[in-house]
Amino acid sequence: MTKLQASMKESSSRRQSLMLARVAYKVGSYFKSCENCCEIELVEMGNHFVKRYKGNYAVYRSYSPKVTGYTYWCYCCGAKDERCWDGANDIGTDAVRGTREAIAKRKSFLRKEALKFNAKADPAKVIAASPLAPEIAALEAEVRRLEEMLRGIR
Repeated sequence: MTKLQASMKESSSRRQSLMLARVAYKVGSYFKSCENCCEIELVEMGNHFVKRYKGNYAVYRSYSPKVTGYTYWCYCCGAKDERCWDGANDIGTDAVRGTREAIAKRKSFLRKEALKFNAKADPAKVIAASPLAPEIAALEAEVRRLEEMLRGIR
């Protein structure tokens, strides 16, 4: 390989990394990496085990998923979103950017939004607020009546 070829190869790879840096940033690390192609090791920490990743930390998160078509992307295997990042609950949302204060404010807003959709919500309160509450109550009463009838037959 001549010096000219080596310099062209180097500038090409530099140009590609700069293009990627404009649309995404690296999030892969020892603690979290690609679920598709990375090896996983369980490390004992006291009385519990912690998941650690070996090699391939080349996972990138897009600044604007609507533009790029992915939120998380593995540079090595090409896996995207759920196949790439385990437990990704922010698929399709833009990255939080700005000053520390702006980031803190945006993250607190996202936390409050997540609490609205909390899976541990009390179903009785949700049903009571529903416009179908009278129909649901009538169906529950019918189920109770049928259960009592079955108990009487036995």
